[in-house]
Amino acid sequence: MRLAITVLFWLLGIVLANLLHLPLVPLLLATGAALLLAALWRPTAWGKPTLYLTALLLGATRLVWAQPVPTTDDIDRAIGQRVVLRGTIAGQPDRREDRQNVVLGAIAIEIRGRSEARRGQIILQLSPLPELQYGANIKVSGLLTQPANTPSFDYRAYLQRQGITAVMKQPAVTHLSGFSGSRLLQPLLQMNDAVRAIALQLLPEPHASLLLGIILGVKATIPKHVLADFTTTGTSHILVISGWNITLVVVNAITLLLMLGLARRQADWAAAVILVLYVCFVGATPSVMRAAVMASLVILADLVGRPGDPWTLLLVACGLLTLLDPYSIWDVGFQLSALATAGLFAFTPALRELLQRIPFAGRSPLLIEPLAATLGASALTLPILLLSFGQLPLVAPLANLLLLPLVPFTMAFGTLSIVIGWLLPPLGQIVAFFTWPFLQCLLVGSHLLAKLSGTGLTPPSIDIWPVTFYYALLALAWVCYQQQTQRPRHGRAAGGMWDHHDV
Repeated sequence: MRLAITVLFWLLGIVLANLLHLPLVPLLLATGAALLLAALWRPTAWGKPTLYLTALLLGATRLVWAQPVPTTDDIDRAIGQRVVLRGTIAGQPDRREDRQNVVLGAIAIEIRGRSEARRGQIILQLSPLPELQYGANIKVSGLLTQPANTPSFDYRAYLQRQGITAVMKQPAVTHLSGFSGSRLLQPLLQMNDAVRAIALQLLPEPHASLLLGIILGVKATIPKHVLADFTTTGTSHILVISGWNITLVVVNAITLLLMLGLARRQADWAAAVILVLYVCFVGATPSVMRAAVMASLVILADLVGRPGDPWTLLLVACGLLTLLDPYSIWDVGFQLSALATAGLFAFTPALRELLQRIPFAGRSPLLIEPLAATLGASALTLPILLLSFGQLPLVAPLANLLLLPLVPFTMAFGTLSIVIGWLLPPLGQIVAFFTWPFLQCLLVGSHLLAKLSGTGLTPPSIDIWPVTFYYALLALAWVCYQQQTQRPRHGRAAGGMWDHHDV
């Protein structure tokens, strides 16, 4: 418990440093003094308070230390000018139906025939074809502009947290020789492209594009009207790779392996292998790796088997990720990953017990476990989606209740069909036949619910206090449930993730 609270103070320190704009030198002095006091007062009653104060100051120091100091070498000094830049494509391009966004890093600016290195990254907004590839060296020329904010989203601050400070729209592109990316990441991203091609061969449209959106987060070929239906119903988070998606992969794998007769530890280790293969399958990008870290906590928690440890594991994982990149705490993908995992730990047991009381359905663990996990994870992630996208469709609760349970089965059959289709295309076509009904239900369901929604609740600004009140109610419900489950039970300790005596 002490470790978990210490990490909470670390995270709080990061948030406070961002709000208060604390200077670095006083923070370093205060942190040094707190460390000294924590060492001296460790055996006394003041030991814990000074430890937590030290963690808070260290978190604040980490954020301030990570803030870039403006220099004349920053690429954003050239904003407003027409420039010629040389650089390397960093990461997988974000491909859409009408465009592709490419992050250009390792930038050099050409001035009077000379190349001078510049610090920072920029986004290139290009036409969808020809598709650019990770690691390619290119030269671009065009007008460098500042990222434009919208009334509901601070796009500039969002990009700055990733080290991106400028945008170039529709530049002239010249391909240069050589490859400057990671030789380890390159084949994984090429595999990502191969998966896209196989899905488009196995399934008709828009089903293939929807499957790619669910398992890869690729929205390039999803028709605009399909995207609009998912946005209108508040279920667009289905089309984003996060800890929510990958956690469902782990939950499905463990449930299915246990039903096939594997022992618990064997199922956990097998699920860990499946998780690694899935990360390679979708492309081991930083966002996917972060989501995989969160999802792996499901396996670790099941292996540990003690009620309090999953929360410590979750907080330590958050602490380590923010140690590497303190700005990740504001990343929506990080928030969804952490909260989806927390929701799984907190609410899946109670939801499972509730669903098992339903006649007929309660006897089907293959249905109950994914549904309970989906609803538990969604309970904590929906408010973040509301804050991120600035609107609450009135049909969103019903849409999530009806559509989310279909996602685990879509991911399972869809992934299996692509893997088999890679090895044996005719057999993959047969498996894809069983994937199509789930995709069709998602398409038809989102379309009908979008028509039902009529109007959505779109306030001019969303206050944090109603969301805080919502989380407070959930926390109270969780505490009450924990008190009820403290009574001795047969089998595994109360609060374990899965009580598989009923599976």
